[in-house]
Amino acid sequence: MSLADGSSDWHCHVKFPLYAYLPTYLGALPRLTRMQSYVQVTSSTLSLPISTGTTVLTILLPLFAIANLFFTPVLNRLAKSSKVQQLLLPALHVLQGGLTVVIATLAAQGFVPGPSLKCELDNSWQLLWHNKDWRAIERIQNAFDCCGLHSVRDRSWPVEDCQKTYGRHTSCDAPWSASMRTTSGLQFAVAVLCGIIQVSLTRSRLVYISSYYRGS
Repeated sequence: MSLADGSSDWHCHVKFPLYAYLPTYLGALPRLTRMQSYVQVTSSTLSLPISTGTTVLTILLPLFAIANLFFTPVLNRLAKSSKVQQLLLPALHVLQGGLTVVIATLAAQGFVPGPSLKCELDNSWQLLWHNKDWRAIERIQNAFDCCGLHSVRDRSWPVEDCQKTYGRHTSCDAPWSASMRTTSGLQFAVAVLCGIIQVSLTRSRLVYISSYYRGS
C-alpha cells in the first residue's frame, strides 16, 4: 500500500506499536504525578503564589500524555473518515502541547530570581496580612523557623512578638523565596518532561508510518 493509491483511509491500517512504549511511559507517570502532587501540597501549605488551577492542570498533564498514547491508535481504528482523523488526532496533541507551553511559561516565572519574583512574593505576604490570615503566616514561619518577611518585625505573627516568643532571629524572605523557586522548578520540569513524552511519541509514530510505507 502506498500514498499514491489515493486511499482516503490509508492511516487506519497502520498499527502503531503501542505496547513497545507502555513500560517507559507508564513508569514515568507515577513519578511525574508524585512530583506535581508535591508541588500542589507545598504550594498550598506555604501559601506560595502559584495558581491552584495551574497546579491541578500540571497534575493532569501526565495523564493527558498517557491518554494521547492510548487514544491515538484507537482513533486510527475507529475514525470513519479522513476529515474526522484530521481533526481529532491533531486536536489531542495541540491541546496537550498548548497546556505544556502555558504551564512551563508560568512556572518559569516562578523560579527565575529577579524583581518580579520578589514583588510577587511581597504581594502574596501582604495579602495574607491584609486578610488577617495569621494561620497561613504562622505556617510559613514555623516551616522555616523565621519571623516576618523582610525582617523579623516585618508583618510577623504574633505582631512584633514573634522574635521574643519563639527566639527566632531570621526573616522568612530568603527561605520562602527559595521554596518558591524549587517548587516552580519542579512544576516546570513536569511540564517539560510531558512535552518530551509527547514529542517522542509523535516522532516515533511518524517514523513508524514512514518505515511502513517504505517497506510496502
